[in-house]
Amino acid sequence: MSNFSITLLVGKFGIVRFNILNMACIGTWSFCYKSY
Repeated sequence: MSNFSITLLVGKFGIVRFNILNMACIGTWSFCYKSY
């Protein structure tokens, strides 16, 4: 049971981190695009 919750926690963290990286990439890209 604890192994399952650890997997769930890591999965949630991975999704959150991926979303943050995605937003950062999109923000940086639009910033670079506007500077041109």
